[in-house]
This record gives sequence, structure tokens and C-alpha cells, in this order.
Amino acid sequence: MPVQTFYRRYKFAPTPDLENALFGDFNRRRYAAETMLDDPTQENDRLFFVEKGVVQGFYIDHLGEEITFALAGESEVILIPPKLFGVAPPADYLRALEAVTVFEMTRADLRKLQQSSHEFALLCLQLTEESIRRHQERARMLHNRSADSRYAWFLERHALLTNRVPIGVIASYLGMARTTLSRLRGKLAKQR
Repeated sequence: MPVQTFYRRYKFAPTPDLENALFGDFNRRRYAAETMLDDPTQENDRLFFVEKGVVQGFYIDHLGEEITFALAGESEVILIPPKLFGVAPPADYLRALEAVTVFEMTRADLRKLQQSSHEFALLCLQLTEESIRRHQERARMLHNRSADSRYAWFLERHALLTNRVPIGVIASYLGMARTTLSRLRGKLAKQR
């Protein structure tokens, strides 16, 4: 179960009341594939825990192209940090790439729980640290690796998403052309 995987990953053992506040049915939402969970026109300041499905974080560059900055599958959290932390909203989007079930939490609910639960405040710190670490790791990967090495990095970290995420989204996430990724995948298929 994704929630249990999440607990194990963060060594998190919530009280029953805290667990209900985090993962109660009132926070659970289902979205169809291609639904925007967040976009620049929304005032949303939410984080999403993905129970089932895949969510893409992206922005539109100056050429009108979608640039993927995050992918989240089961047991992962995805958010637009500036919105969640009360900074001016960026031009970022969150989209369900397939039908998803998520648990949503607003910034107001997040703050309330942080104030009432030291344990939850520590979990939020862990999630923030992980988000920063992932961002830095991806930035380094984009600047310091060849296309082959970037795809190998993706396969190591996101193996379960490889066949669930469109090739164009993966190529964007890895900072390469779709044709380059297609060639790499073809080369790997021949080697197997």
C-alpha cells in the first residue's frame, strides 16, 4: 500500500488522529488522466500525496514548449513550492498523466498540523529537504551527464514510471529531444 511505503521511507509512525488528518477520506481525490491539479490561474496552495497514478510538474518555456521539472508516482509527494510557501505563484502546472488518486492538503491545513504535531513538523522538514535534494540532483544530472547517462539515471530512479510516462515527457524531464531518447531506447532494446 502506498501510504505504508511512505511511512517506511520516512520512518513515520503517526498517531491514529494524525493519520486521519493526513490520509482521511475527506482529503482523498480522484482525477482523470490529463486533468490539471494545479495551474497558474488557480489560487491553490496544495501538496499532493500520490496514492495511485502519475503526476507531472511542468512549466511553459518562452517557445511555448512544456518543460517537465518533476514526476511523482505512487507513495511520492508533489507540489509547487513557491505556492505552498506563500510566495508569488509561478507559472507552473501539475497534471495527472493517468487516472490518479491523491491525498490533498492545503497550506492552511499543513500549518495547523505542523503547529499541533511535532512529529508532523519533522516530517514536513524531511519532505522539504528531499525536495531540495531531488531538485539539486536533477540539476547536476542535466548539466554534467551525457544523454545516455541521463537516461540511465532516470531508469535507476524512476524504473516504475518508464512505461507509464509518455516518451516526450521523459525526454523533457531529461533535457533532451524526443528523437534522442527514442534512439537511446532503441539502442538499449537491441542490447537486451
